[in-house]
Amino acid sequence: QQQQQQQQQQQQQQQQQQPIWKITVLDGQKKKETYEFDYVAVCTGLFSRARFLDIPGIETFPFKQLHSRDYKVPDPFRNKKVAIIGMGESGEQIAIELNKVAKDLVLISERTKVTSCDDIPQVPTLKPGIVKIDKDTITFKDNTSFQADVI
Repeated sequence: QQQQQQQQQQQQQQQQQQPIWKITVLDGQKKKETYEFDYVAVCTGLFSRARFLDIPGIETFPFKQLHSRDYKVPDPFRNKKVAIIGMGESGEQIAIELNKVAKDLVLISERTKVTSCDDIPQVPTLKPGIVKIDKDTITFKDNTSFQADVI
């Protein structure tokens, strides 16, 4: 019985030492790699429901409006003039990707500094809040404007 208890203790110790999670991913070249973790955090963001700002004239914008939760890949934004409203984590991460493919990119926020700018090869234009939107033209609090293909 003592031997059986020792075996059980050894098995428990081995189980405690072994990673609980094995995650297999595909890299860009479709090569599979498996990683082992003791813990996994699923960080999908606090806001799973899209929230849009109430901006005067937004209903006149004739092109695509997209919430960050619906963003998947940068290709559909290639050679587009893109306005990103908000510089939270999602906004900045999307800006990093789109800055490589967009024709022009503007980040709109009351904040004045991009926190992830080390990852952005060429920091996009930063603009203060929006006063109004009139069709494809966004007017900012600094009295400048930007014509956008997508928000």
